[in-house]
Amino acid sequence: MKPGIYSNADLSNDDYHGGPGVSSTTLKELISRSPAHCLAMMDGLRRKFSDAMSLGTVIHAAVLEPETFDSLYFVEPSREDFPDALDSSDDYLYAAEKAGLDLTSKTSKAEIRPLLEAADPGLVFWEDLAAAAPTKAGHPEALDSLADYKAAAERLDIKLPGKAKKADYRQVLDNEQVYLVYWDDLAATIPVKADYPDAIDSVADHKAAAERLGIDLASKTTKADIRAALENAGADVVFMDDLLLPPEGKTAISPLQADAAIGAVTSIEADADASFYLTGGVAEQSFVWVDKATGELCKVRTDYYRETDGVIVDLKTCEDARPAAVARSISNYGYDVSAAMYMDGVAGCGKPADQFVWVFVETTAPFAVRCYLASDALLSRAREKYHGGLEQFSACRDAENWPAYPGGLVEIDIPAYARGQSDLNEVV
Repeated sequence: MKPGIYSNADLSNDDYHGGPGVSSTTLKELISRSPAHCLAMMDGLRRKFSDAMSLGTVIHAAVLEPETFDSLYFVEPSREDFPDALDSSDDYLYAAEKAGLDLTSKTSKAEIRPLLEAADPGLVFWEDLAAAAPTKAGHPEALDSLADYKAAAERLDIKLPGKAKKADYRQVLDNEQVYLVYWDDLAATIPVKADYPDAIDSVADHKAAAERLGIDLASKTTKADIRAALENAGADVVFMDDLLLPPEGKTAISPLQADAAIGAVTSIEADADASFYLTGGVAEQSFVWVDKATGELCKVRTDYYRETDGVIVDLKTCEDARPAAVARSISNYGYDVSAAMYMDGVAGCGKPADQFVWVFVETTAPFAVRCYLASDALLSRAREKYHGGLEQFSACRDAENWPAYPGGLVEIDIPAYARGQSDLNEVV
């Protein structure tokens, strides 16, 4: 990946994250945790997924890429929308009964045998005995016919009178110091059903054994078994599993996630500040540049960029968009580090970068929105952090050494804000 600016069409989100270059996410792992954590992330060993992250991704797509949202996501239908669709095991059993299907009579030997083996490992099955029996095809070297015996004798330069029988040849051949296999010997080992009266063979045998062991075959029938029976019978039913299956290429989301996305979009469109900052620009652009101090290839991917006034906009989902809660989120998740790096990345690609604005939208009703401007002091401190992290990253790579936490006993206390109550409405 070369330095420059890439549109979403030129560089997808997956290609951006999978391509070369140091991102703010990578650096934040090094700054907040350790170089070892950073390396593990780059190796794909620290991918984090949660319901909150999934919902954030859905809302991002709805707000920033509304034209592609329907092609990316499939909203799962709810049970209330399809009350007659078969969902639970009871639904399937009821449909089978209604269709007049005899589920137990459809049970095969292959279905019953595992149940029998689990209940009594000592049972004998005729198919096992038969499978272990020798066959002529499995022993082509075995002597069987009189011609076989004569040929074996000729190979050993043995000559007998023309009227000699198999028994005569066998007696002479047995005296030779050679290994020969006789089909008559093998055939004597083939099991006979009369010798194994308890061996389970027919479907009736299997069912009788299940009854003796108290196995209820009907209760062992799975949804998959019943579905196959219903389909074979041509039953007029709808399966909930089919309705929940997303079309190829789409990601399934719940109705609650879809409602949250709609609520967030509606709130942002109704908010004067948020709607202003999220129009007149371009969504999902990647900026790639070379850091002058370290020579490292760096990259950022802006949610939204307004080139006309040099404003970089970052959309964030949250539970609480009040100032104190947002300030803690910025600190806890390193949003300040990302902001500083985004500013430098856009500027490093020759574009104006004058302001950084966060649009925070809550993920539950009423989906309240509030916009925040990164202060110069915040960006200055964050720039020092990310520059220091980038220098450490470069040094670790050069030394091929990515240490984790330092050793030693550390005295610890809870943070100041946790020792007393704070007003979440306090302006920070």
